[in-house]
Amino acid sequence: MELIRHVEDATLSLFQSAVEDVVKRRSGSDARPSIEEPMVLAAALYAEMKHKGQPVPDQAPSELRAQAGDAAGSTAWRCVRLSGDLLFARLEGNTARAAQLEGELKDSECDPGWAETIEDYLEFFGEDGRRRQIPYVRFRAMDDFVYDVLPPDATVAVIGDWGTGMAPAVRLLEQLARHQPHTLVHLGDIYYAGTPNEVKQHFVDLVNRILDRARTQLPVYVMPGNHEMYSGGGAFYDMLGPLNATATQQASYFSLRTKAGVWQLLAMDTAYPDHDPFTVSTGMTFLEPDELQWHLDKIERVHAAGGRTILLSHHQLFSPFAGIGRANAKPAAEQAYNTNLLNAFRAPLEGGKVAAWLWGHEHNLAIYEAYGPLAYGRCIGHGAMPVLASQDPYKVIPGLADPPRLVRDPKTGQEIKLITDKDGVFGIGYVLLRLRGADRTVEIAYYILDQDEPIFVERL
Repeated sequence: MELIRHVEDATLSLFQSAVEDVVKRRSGSDARPSIEEPMVLAAALYAEMKHKGQPVPDQAPSELRAQAGDAAGSTAWRCVRLSGDLLFARLEGNTARAAQLEGELKDSECDPGWAETIEDYLEFFGEDGRRRQIPYVRFRAMDDFVYDVLPPDATVAVIGDWGTGMAPAVRLLEQLARHQPHTLVHLGDIYYAGTPNEVKQHFVDLVNRILDRARTQLPVYVMPGNHEMYSGGGAFYDMLGPLNATATQQASYFSLRTKAGVWQLLAMDTAYPDHDPFTVSTGMTFLEPDELQWHLDKIERVHAAGGRTILLSHHQLFSPFAGIGRANAKPAAEQAYNTNLLNAFRAPLEGGKVAAWLWGHEHNLAIYEAYGPLAYGRCIGHGAMPVLASQDPYKVIPGLADPPRLVRDPKTGQEIKLITDKDGVFGIGYVLLRLRGADRTVEIAYYILDQDEPIFVERL
């Protein structure tokens, strides 16, 4: 499986995007370059070192030299290190250091466009070195952003963290398309930083081509992940208007309903707060207060009419496998819940007004037993981002009190988990929601790449 290596950091994600733009310009292709391309691997290694707070060496790392050879590896590392250091010097306002690095770049064997590319990418941070204001859209009336477009019996495909642009993502969508769903919902994350080129090439162009949308007009609704916000969110919002011919999505949150009013998919924007340009947000994500009131109103209205709501978010409500927030502060590092989201929706959850909650963000499939006030919590962030066995995605956080538990397959008695291929890479997949109006049920079928039958099916 082709790999894409990234870090959860806005500046470093943008830097990886910049490096790929240089590689694409040199190759004359819009296709996402492989991690085996020396510059791409060098950028990934640089980003990982900076993210971990490790010193960045002058000499090319052994992994890069082993893959690219000593000469090509050394050249790639020098270009990436100089340009990355230039980006940080500019962001830190160190003009003397920036001038020195620009001189070294010009005198090096690197492409002369490196300095110009870094200059272009600095525009994402705004003139004062901070992120430009995200064009978040607020509702004017409570009926805004409600789309009653699904038939009474509808099949909705849901994928999370899919926007890699790599070959496995393409194959996954081709497989999904054979089910002929009524609509597609993406839970967010277009990598590395949701830049205009990435949104177009890694998402819009692919869904339009693979789903034959010029002919089928298949509706596609999108939620933002934190990676789209790393570039300021502009490309994400610019995508919304042209994405659908009818029922145009206007905001980053929405209600998608069956025409009979029995089922509602309620999509929220948890990414708006998670966009810090210099570090990953240190607090747990949350909803804007007015957006939360909008969601609570939607839940109450549908419930009063006898309908059911399925919540959709990019970030997780809980997890035993990944820190929710404040990675270096206790007790948040040792709790399973995002208490901001839990408290926001506690009343409708405890009142049985939410049938299920699906999220992404973690590149994993996790089908949880009832936990707290939520009967059905599901992580489906395994849409395209490969996870290595060495990353141990099902390892429970040490010291976590009362961790959520995975559902066991009634047929085998085993916990339902993704498995690795022969190269030690965990599988990727998608979910189909088969909404039924007459008996007010939903069937959730979990599929993985290159397997026609679902690995698990449940009915709520």
